Amino acid sequence: MTTTILADVLQGVTLSNGVLRIRLAMVVGDNQVQESGILLLPANQAGPIINQMANSLKNISEKIQEQQTLNLAEEAVAAFESEHAKDESDDAIIDEDDKTTDSE
Repeated sequence: MTTTILADVLQGVTLSNGVLRIRLAMVVGDNQVQESGILLLPANQAGPIINQMANSLKNISEKIQEQQTLNLAEEAVAAFESEHAKDESDDAIIDEDDKTTDSE
């Protein structure tokens, strides 16, 4: 059984009878917060599970950062190549002007 919960907000965390309860909420409509679910974890497993989640999120964050860096590098190369092509085009126009002046 799989239940999907959207969580924009962490509303609270409580520990009772050996169960960690993490209340999750989502933002709906005009920035209204509505509870979307409760994540229940056995207290003795909460640490390892939360560490796994944190490590997974760190890996995803690193991949996003790498992709953003790669995108910026590709944009910089494209801008450089575009500017370089424009400079070569300008040089060709100047050379053509020189030939016209020389032949007159």
